[in-house]
Amino acid sequence: MRRCLALPALLCIVASAHAERTALILIRSEAALPSVQAKSAPHMLWALWPPAEGDGNNRVLGLVTGMNWQGTPSDAQFRSDGRVYESLAMPTLRTRGHFQARDQWLWRRRILALESPRLTVSTLALMIALDGRGRVEPAAFRAPRADNTTIAYVAQSWDDASEAARLADRALVLEWPEPEARWGRMWTLGRGWPSGLPMDETAVPGLIKSEVALRLLLTPNKFRWREETRWDGAGEWLVWNRTIGMLWLSVLGLTAAMLAALASMAASAERRPRWLQPAIRALLVSPAALVLAGQAARTFGLGSFGFAAAAALLAMFWGIAELGGWLASANDASPLLAPALVNCAVLSLANPLWSPFSQSLGHVQTAVSAPALGVLAASLAFAAGELGAWPRTLGWVLPAGLAAWALLGRAWLSPWSVDALLICFFAAWMAARPARRWFELVAVAVAGIQVEAARHGVTWAPGGLHSTFASRDALDLSAFALFAFSPGVVAAVCAGALVCLFGSRFLEHRIDRALSARRHLAAPGWMALGLIALGFHRPELLFASVPAAIGFGLALLHDTLDAA
Repeated sequence: MRRCLALPALLCIVASAHAERTALILIRSEAALPSVQAKSAPHMLWALWPPAEGDGNNRVLGLVTGMNWQGTPSDAQFRSDGRVYESLAMPTLRTRGHFQARDQWLWRRRILALESPRLTVSTLALMIALDGRGRVEPAAFRAPRADNTTIAYVAQSWDDASEAARLADRALVLEWPEPEARWGRMWTLGRGWPSGLPMDETAVPGLIKSEVALRLLLTPNKFRWREETRWDGAGEWLVWNRTIGMLWLSVLGLTAAMLAALASMAASAERRPRWLQPAIRALLVSPAALVLAGQAARTFGLGSFGFAAAAALLAMFWGIAELGGWLASANDASPLLAPALVNCAVLSLANPLWSPFSQSLGHVQTAVSAPALGVLAASLAFAAGELGAWPRTLGWVLPAGLAAWALLGRAWLSPWSVDALLICFFAAWMAARPARRWFELVAVAVAGIQVEAARHGVTWAPGGLHSTFASRDALDLSAFALFAFSPGVVAAVCAGALVCLFGSRFLEHRIDRALSARRHLAAPGWMALGLIALGFHRPELLFASVPAAIGFGLALLHDTLDAA
């Protein structure tokens, strides 16, 4: 009898759990001003928004489709007979596949555009509520609503937003940022929210992409939620990475250019300053030092980053000196093996998410950090080549161990496990066969283009903004243009051109001597070309080739100073 009575009660509980009324509320930045200073009460929930076109109405299309779109002038145009609003963009939206993407993303769920108490309705709310029928009939503000409905509303003030939130069991309020802004605040109201901070593929607590915000509202339990005790919110990190973090990267680039110029002049003049080679080795491990400093800043706060970076760099400088001395005495290893091993160890264990190389907090959001991956790949290629001369083919042990680590999902490379395996294979292969392999690399690039073009086609989606639903998985040609004209590539090409232009024939002779003495010294350079070749399969890997090429140039000049 008890079981018979409990079963209907359980069914009622399950039914009520799936019959919640939800509300998505947008509030403009000027209306969502904080009531307290951010330093005394840091905000904990943030949303990343895609690039805005025009007034930013293209961002609304991503809220209901889960992908980012290029905008057209007619997207926000409606005509009304006084009660029903008809979209003027229906032919364009149907052709682009907007409603197909919407039905797949929202499971054909209907959304109601909510009128304000003043009997007006926002264009943004109409765009959110628009489905394949092409007509939107706004709902009255205080009219009773059935269960399992979702309303879209644009609030003019916090009082307005609170009134709209009371009409639902669970509400998500998104700050509608200015077109030039790339992130905004977020608030969760009502019941049914798990405790903690939500996480999506950004892996940052409390930071989600705007295109998954509606999914977060409808199915919050399908997201990861984490309790954070020592965390000031992602907002401070977003600002830091785009200001101080970029400054750190600029300092690294300028230092690399300066050391490369000094090494070229010293080698041409047959001089060998005692401090120059240690300075190059210290610069080669500086990416690992910045990653460790990011881990420290994650624990102790962003204010500790500078001190942690300096301490890590000094500790690594002492460590590579001791390790290099031991390796040289054990097997006459190159002084560059110690920095390569340190980079492999640190960058395979520590996540660069909290460093200036962040894949989620920087200007470009990717699955993994391309700069850190480039440093790791170049270090792995050199270490594999150096250890390949040791007994029992240790050159294959390091790539195989890192590949297994990534495949098991223990490393930050795990989202790209298959690509990590390819990169590890490339490292060992290029180190073992350092001769020129132009044909193989061109074959990999051509095969990557053919495979991607045959499977998904090609598209032009600058800033990750797509023109059609069918192009969401296509090979994005704009990424190649962005890579070719990126500051890192332009600076590297200019630096190489200056060395070739002002370098003497004697410098060329010493470079040949250095490559002849250690043939695997060219492995990081071939790894950079290998990353470019793999980039035709996954464009994000293109940017990993820049630090690999810079590391190759510095390592080559380092050994050039020894070639007599």
